[in-house]
Amino acid sequence: MKIRFLCFIFCLTRVCVAQNSITQQAFELFNNRAYHQASSVLKKAFLKEKDTHIKNKILYTIGLCYFHNGNYMEAIGIFQRLISSGVNDLDIRKSYAKALLRVGNVDSAKDIVQGLDTSDAKSDKEEIKRLSLSIDLILEQKGKAPKYTVEKIAELNSDYSDFAPHLINDRELFFSSSRLNSIGNKVDQREGNSYSDIYMSRRGRDDNSIWTIPVSIGDNINTEFHEGVTSWNQETKTIYYTECVPYEENDKCGIYSRVYNDGIWSEKKLVFSPDSVWVAGHPTISKDGKTLYFSSDTKGSIGGKDIFKITHDPLTDEWGNVRNLGGLINTDKDEYYPSVDKNGDLYFSSDGRPGFGGFDIYKAVLTNDVFTEVEHLESNINSSADDFSITFSKDNTWGFFASNREGADNIYKYIPLPKFHLLKGLVLDKKTGEVLDNVKVKLEELYGDVNFSMTDIKGVYNFNKEIVKAQTNYKLTFEADNYLTKTWSFSTLGISDLEFNLLGNEYVHSTDINIFLDPINRPIVLPRIEYDFNSSELREDSKRELNSLVDVLMENHLLVIELRSHTDHIGSHEDNIRLSDQRAKKCVEYLVSKGVEKRRLSYKGMGETEPFVIPKNNESSFDYKTVLTEDFIKKLDREKEQEARQYNRRTDFKVLGKIRIEDLSTYDKDNTATAAFAIDTVKIDTSEVEFKEKPEDILYYTLSSEEENLRSVADKFNISVAELKKLNGGLSALRTFVGLKLKVSLTADYTDFDEKNYRLQRRDISWQRISVSLNITEDKLRNLNPDIEDKDLKNGLLIKIKE
Repeated sequence: MKIRFLCFIFCLTRVCVAQNSITQQAFELFNNRAYHQASSVLKKAFLKEKDTHIKNKILYTIGLCYFHNGNYMEAIGIFQRLISSGVNDLDIRKSYAKALLRVGNVDSAKDIVQGLDTSDAKSDKEEIKRLSLSIDLILEQKGKAPKYTVEKIAELNSDYSDFAPHLINDRELFFSSSRLNSIGNKVDQREGNSYSDIYMSRRGRDDNSIWTIPVSIGDNINTEFHEGVTSWNQETKTIYYTECVPYEENDKCGIYSRVYNDGIWSEKKLVFSPDSVWVAGHPTISKDGKTLYFSSDTKGSIGGKDIFKITHDPLTDEWGNVRNLGGLINTDKDEYYPSVDKNGDLYFSSDGRPGFGGFDIYKAVLTNDVFTEVEHLESNINSSADDFSITFSKDNTWGFFASNREGADNIYKYIPLPKFHLLKGLVLDKKTGEVLDNVKVKLEELYGDVNFSMTDIKGVYNFNKEIVKAQTNYKLTFEADNYLTKTWSFSTLGISDLEFNLLGNEYVHSTDINIFLDPINRPIVLPRIEYDFNSSELREDSKRELNSLVDVLMENHLLVIELRSHTDHIGSHEDNIRLSDQRAKKCVEYLVSKGVEKRRLSYKGMGETEPFVIPKNNESSFDYKTVLTEDFIKKLDREKEQEARQYNRRTDFKVLGKIRIEDLSTYDKDNTATAAFAIDTVKIDTSEVEFKEKPEDILYYTLSSEEENLRSVADKFNISVAELKKLNGGLSALRTFVGLKLKVSLTADYTDFDEKNYRLQRRDISWQRISVSLNITEDKLRNLNPDIEDKDLKNGLLIKIKE
């Protein structure tokens, strides 16, 4: 991890031993964190040193230099050499375990950590516990599917350190780099790289366009020393950045700002610089521009480097009131590179929490202006190396971060793995359970695209990822010859990430919807049509079941059916026929009250003449095809007898035929509206009939979808909107709605209809007003319209005013 500005290894005890001059020089370089230069001098000191104890100290320190410069395999080799030679120091074994974690050798690191003595030192106990928790976290995450793809961006990176990206409006990127053409071309002896400068790259508006060759932000900001780690306030065109200058044996770093105006940067303004040898850097500005977060070891630090905040006073245009973010964010180790997303949540890197090995990125959630829980980011953003300085796109879905997972600090882009939806299922015969091929399946967005599929010979239908959209409500319609059409709701709203499965490089959520279609050549039982003893009055639960039949008839708008009511064998044949006939009639009357045209309905009381036959896949104690005759029932025990009699006491319906509409080229066959026909009486003598009607005989039309309006209805029946309005009483200020029933024939006689029905006007907002307007008592109106509640009253609704 790039340690410039805020050299992050403060946790090491200063190496102090009696030594010769070259050994002393080497340790001084190490204590000043000049690891690159120190390792070279330490190697010379090791060759000259005679004292074995001091040679081991020198060798261990060389290993630490390798570790801090990211050369973990070399560090592991030295730590192994020391341990193998009998040097069993606790610090060496802790360093060994850390290095093993950095290269992903978790099992070996676990063996080392489990063998560590905790000693009496609190810091050792905490560090060993943290190592142990880190190993647990790594093993817990092992095998879990990543949420993001991570890609090193070739056009942004160089052979040197490139880090601290800051994304602006998804099209511009500031970042820090120590590449060869930096203004600060002096060598930083801590790492062997040049001092870093601030660079910028741009890309086109196309999301797939590449980033331009990075260019320096300018020599009026970049100097011969360190500059970098920027944050940008779009509203004020202000850049905040870190600048470091040599100070005694270290760099002294502070935070500065400049305003960009007409291609020119203003003079720099100090935001914050600590006193004495303390340093501050890594600024990030809040969305409202009032708060700046940064990292520092200034007064009030809990550990090494902590995250602080400073606030802006708009009256004085000064920054002040520096505060440590406290123990929820900061640890006894180091926290760096704060950044804030569009929601105000804070991200930062830390080596003081359980993680994957090095510095990991964490997220602190902002709730009611207070940071609450801290979360460890997912694997493949975090790695066993150092991961830091994350930045976000405007919509928070993708962004960049820096990592040294491949050795040098590089900039990586993260993108969430794509998520797709699949829909598939089987279509089966409800009676036999056999799969059905050649079923037409329509997938329809409530306000959008329509797609189709056909079931194959195995009864399977499919809608692939190119068709099924996220966060969308759908209606499925299943149509097949000789079967009732069926609709089903399907939605991709509110599906959690846990419900997706990783397949290759994408997440897939698959929904299976298996549908059973009712064949129209056999009676279809309505299972919950129940009555009180010896009564034909419908119970409320029976009405709910009949409502489902209303839906079926609306979906199958040309069907003519016969409602049939059955009884068991208790009572006389005559009484059973009479009672079942009354019950079937009540069902028909209810369906008519719900808008089903009476001409599509007939009824018949069956009494006990047609015993129930157990269908396939029925959840009962009787075998498939068992006929529940009276003789069979009498031989059963009491419990099974009651079950059998309940099966016989049922209501079903038979499809008698279909209405055929001739010569109506504009009629929408997919429309589920009910069409009424000018037929006063229909006698049906066969189980399959067709009614032939001419289009001019259509009297009424009922809107069945929100997409329909007066214009679409007028066009459908070849009349003008003005004629349609006049025919229906003006329809002043009407907003169409599903269920709106309209007269559509210019030649029909509606006298009887108009005497019995009234269309509500805008003023008719309550039963009381309607009662006064029509001079009909409120009670009578409510009795004539028992299914219309107060909330249903609206302009254009038809109500009954006369039997």
